[in-house]
This record gives sequence, structure tokens and C-alpha cells, in this order.
Amino acid sequence: DVATVIMLSDNNSNAFDLETYIARYPEASETRLQRLLFIAKKTPDPDLSKLAYHIAERQLRESSNVRCYKDNFGDSQKTGISYDASWVEETEILTQTSMETLEGRLSAAQAHLQKEAIRTAYLAIGDFARQRGDLSQALRAVMRSRDYCTTRSQTGHVCQLVIELAMDTKNYQQVHDYVAKAEHSTIPGDAVFPLKLKIASGIAHLAEGRFKEAALQLTTLPIGDEISSIGCSLASAEDVALYGTLCGLATLERDQLQRLLETQTNGFLDLISPLRDALQLYCRADYPGCLCVLNQLLPILQLDIILSSFLDQLNEAIFHKCCIEYLKPFRKVNLIKMASVFSCEVDKLTSTLASLIGTGRIPHSRIDCMTQTMERESDLTFLRHQCKTKKKILSMQNNILHDTSAMVIRVACIENDNPDRRKQAYMDYLDSDDDEQKDAMEIVAANPEDVY
Repeated sequence: DVATVIMLSDNNSNAFDLETYIARYPEASETRLQRLLFIAKKTPDPDLSKLAYHIAERQLRESSNVRCYKDNFGDSQKTGISYDASWVEETEILTQTSMETLEGRLSAAQAHLQKEAIRTAYLAIGDFARQRGDLSQALRAVMRSRDYCTTRSQTGHVCQLVIELAMDTKNYQQVHDYVAKAEHSTIPGDAVFPLKLKIASGIAHLAEGRFKEAALQLTTLPIGDEISSIGCSLASAEDVALYGTLCGLATLERDQLQRLLETQTNGFLDLISPLRDALQLYCRADYPGCLCVLNQLLPILQLDIILSSFLDQLNEAIFHKCCIEYLKPFRKVNLIKMASVFSCEVDKLTSTLASLIGTGRIPHSRIDCMTQTMERESDLTFLRHQCKTKKKILSMQNNILHDTSAMVIRVACIENDNPDRRKQAYMDYLDSDDDEQKDAMEIVAANPEDVY
């Protein structure tokens, strides 16, 4: 599979083709730069780290990004690349001159009250600030340009720029806000603009840890040539397949995953074949095989700037789902055999199942630690036990209310210094022949607290 970057060699070791991977993104994009620097800092392979630093340094020089260059290449021993102080000084002078020129054009446009010229000047300042690494200034300038948009297409273009900058600065709430605003705009000639909005929303959900929302956004993209021509600086088509499949495995139901596998046969799942195989294994109920594929890909997935923070959560969620699906056909399971099937320790599996039972994800079940088994009660047996328990609780409730009422009456008698008043009144009632008095005493006997 030429499109995929993840490759498994004969000895099951993972090889990472950095140049093929990074070629997915626009050459001058902030996403490309951030991913290069992340790989350079996180990879345990010194050769891969050195290559990533060299590619990132070349991009910084081409875009005159002095700010990021000083932050990442100031320590030559750490990066293995000598710090070029003379280039930094010359570039800072040139960028300052260019910024003054752009600000002068903005002032002239504002003086003549030309809305289109003002909008163009703000966009030029935003683009220049973005190239040199000042993302905050770029975001402010682009947002100001929105006030001078006169058509829906201009508004859509500005919203797209704000979304990209907000994603680069990890301001995900702003991403959601501007995705909602951009849904009512169109960009002429950009047929994939709605796809870009769905991708931005899905990645923002993923970065915030909302995996199900991310899966629903990233797995409902249409099939066709558009999926391979996204061309935005947010993510590549392979990233969409990667994020959507992992989040889907962690959160979606089996029928949803089966439908995804059927509808995306010639879609984005083919862009990254190992995860397509993992999804097929899951739908075939080969859960150990699915987990094995994911474990083999783990070193590669750890180099993804978005996924790295959530890999443990996603792997745990997928493992829990596999355990739940594996147990569905059985009423009683031997935990030792199940642990051998999933290639994990019995204690870890027992702890996982106990947690799932406690949260209600595996209902009507219990674990017998003596025999190392887990047994699932039938629905009818569970309902009988539940009905019996409710009757017992109601009986206890009535007894408590009766005892409490009796205690209140005794306390009232003691407070009135006549603990035998109720007894004496009842004896007088028995000796009396007056029907009216008997009726009154019957009321007293029925409601003795009314005496006080």
C-alpha cells in the first residue's frame, strides 16, 4: 500500500518513513512544522530525530520563522544543528521592515475608508505573522478582517483561516465556534470546504478527549476523490482515517462499525491498511487479533501529535469493548482461559472485569475469585432477585416508620409527666357505657397522638 506510512517488516518491527509522512502536509504549514518538531523530540531513534530537526530547520529558514528557530535551535548540543546567529539578526531586520510596510498599507486603506483594501491589508498582515511564527498576532489580524467582509465567500474564507490558526494555537473552543459560523458560508471553487469543517470539528473533539463525537464526525465523510484532495493544513486524508478508525473502535457500536466497513470499502479506510485490518478483525469477533494489530502500531501512533496524549485512554476503551463483546455469548467464563486468549495477566483481566461490572457495562454478573470464573445471571433470575430485594426494603421501611411513630408518642407522654395517661384513658373507655365516650376513645385509640 503506497499511501500508508505505517509498514510492518518481516520481524514485526515498525519502520517510520518520515519524508513520506511529512509530504502529506503543505510545505509552509504550521501543522507540518509542529509535527516535525514533535517527532524530533519524542522519537527514541536518534537518526529519525536528527532528520526531523533538519527538515524543520530548513522550513524555518525558508519561511523566515525566527521566533520558532530561536526557541528550538538555540541549544546546538540537543538538536545537533549549529545555531546561526547572523541569519537570525539579518532576518529579524528584514521581517521588521516588511511588517512596517504592511502596517503602512493598512493605515493608508483605513485613511481612505476602503473596506476591501482594509480587509486585504489585515489578511496580508495575518499571513505574514503566521509565516514568521507569531500565531497570536496572525489570529488577531485575521479576526479583524472579518469585520470588513462583504460576501459570504469572504466570510467563509476568513472563518477557515481562523479555524486553522485556532487549531495551531490549540484553542479548540474557538474552532467549534467558527465551524458553526462557517457552516452558513461557501467558498467558490472549493468543493471540499464542508469536508474541512467536519474534519476540523472532529479533530477538535479528539483533542478535547470526546472520542465518540470525533468518531461521528470523521467516519461520516463521503466517498470519492474529495477524500484524497483535502489539501488543508489541518490534517491529511490518512490522519482522518487514523483518527476516525481509532475513535470508532473505542466508542461506536458493532453495527455502526460494520456499516462503516461496508460503506468505506473504497474510501478513506484504504489509505491506512493496518487499521482497516484491525476493524475487519473486530467485526469478525477476532478481538485478540484486533488488539495485536493495534499493539504493533503503538510505537508509530505515539509519534502523532494529536493521538499521543490519548493513546492510553483509547487503548483501554478498545480493550474494554473487546472484553464486553467477547463475553456476550457466554453465561460462565473461565478467567484463566480468557486471559490466555487476550494475552494478559489474570489479575489485570479480573480487575478490568470488576471495573466493568461496577460501572454497569457488564450487567447481572459476578466474579468468583476462588474458582477464577465470571458468571452472568439470566435476566429472569435478576428480576426475581430485584423484586425480592424491593419487597424487603419496603418491609424495612414500614417497620422503621412504625417504630419511629411509637417513639414520638412515648416522648410526648414523658414530656407531659403522665406516661400512663394513654393506658388509663383506655381502661376508662372499657368500663364506660356511654356510646359517645366510646366513639371518642376509639378515635383516641386510633390516633393517640391527638390527645396531646
